[in-house]
Amino acid sequence: MPQENCYGIFMFFIKLMSGNSRISVWSIVSCLFWGSLLILFYSLLWRSKKFKEVVGVRGMLGLYVLCIFQLLIPVSATWQKNITLPNKLNLFLGGFHRTIITYDSVEISIGELFLIIWMIGIGVKLISLLVGYARNNRILRKLPHRQISREAFSKQMGVEVPRQIAVYRCTGITVPFSFGIFCKRILIPDQLYTAQELKYIILHERIHLEKGDHYLALLTELLCVIYWWNPCVYLLKKEVEQSLEMRCDSEVTRGMERDEVADYMTTLLTIFRGRSRRGVWRGLSLLGTGNGLRSELRHRFTMLENNPGQKTYALGVRLAVAGFAFLMVLLSNSIVIAPFFLPDLDDLAIGGKGPQNGFNMDEVYFATPDSYIYQGEDGSYYMESSDGTKQIRDEVAEVLIEEGVNFKGQIQ
Repeated sequence: MPQENCYGIFMFFIKLMSGNSRISVWSIVSCLFWGSLLILFYSLLWRSKKFKEVVGVRGMLGLYVLCIFQLLIPVSATWQKNITLPNKLNLFLGGFHRTIITYDSVEISIGELFLIIWMIGIGVKLISLLVGYARNNRILRKLPHRQISREAFSKQMGVEVPRQIAVYRCTGITVPFSFGIFCKRILIPDQLYTAQELKYIILHERIHLEKGDHYLALLTELLCVIYWWNPCVYLLKKEVEQSLEMRCDSEVTRGMERDEVADYMTTLLTIFRGRSRRGVWRGLSLLGTGNGLRSELRHRFTMLENNPGQKTYALGVRLAVAGFAFLMVLLSNSIVIAPFFLPDLDDLAIGGKGPQNGFNMDEVYFATPDSYIYQGEDGSYYMESSDGTKQIRDEVAEVLIEEGVNFKGQIQ
């Protein structure tokens, strides 16, 4: 997907979620749940030949980009509806508030321990990623390389390379690849290639850089750092990488005859056979970031042979697919499945800061299992929780009791 399209989708989500939108624990849980579900759903749909033909690689990349931004921007929409689960489940969720570690005057609950482990994992993943890139950068600087002039591309292969992209022959690598955000470079192994093979290699890597594929790859890496424990984000990373390679294959072979497409596939196969996993750079290569796994290459060959996404379908069909994708995103940002909640005790109390003319169940906080309501001799209702005991309004008490909050009856 072009860089400007990614930016447009990002700004669309920012505007969509603006206003009274907010980030909360349950908005994060909800976005993570629906985002993971959509990743699995789209991944299964992508196995369908008919879906591939209608949507195409570009459409699939658009769906995956929506999933990426949903996971990176876990914001509750202004229209979002909370669906509360039975209060009995709070007995289970209350276990996360149970203290399991006490050291000196510090108490750590199960939930806090999980959060600490999550943050430590993010730190380890981030450091590992940065160290890996720094190590590869250091290795690349030491490898012998020489720049190829643009005139050579233009005269020998008929390929134009923008001035902001430098192409090098490099000793010590076995797979062509491109990388760079500020300084964009294409590295080609210092091996014997025909003029036609060099043409296909440079065209493929140039498209990666021109389309801004490295930015999208960087976002998927960021997702894997943040949600390192979620297998769905690794599936998303794999699917995005493969879709990027398929999109580049489609761009390179656009308008080609069958014989030319076969030559391009032969080039891929030649590089695949001569590849080596040792010292391969973590960038976008002609064989993909998976370094040319046999299964991934087979999928790309199938795509090139069948040319899905190149057929012309009726406008109504494409609009239906686009509407379906938008509807899935809209629904996933409109419903939050959460446990039963209670407002802050000050909002419930008589004379508190909460609404006096009714009880808004959407203004919610987690209800601890030991919260309960009782009725005094004068008929007034009181709530006792970890925050203390306060008198609450009658209409509020009646709603809470109907929703399942523990009612101890009347205190004599």
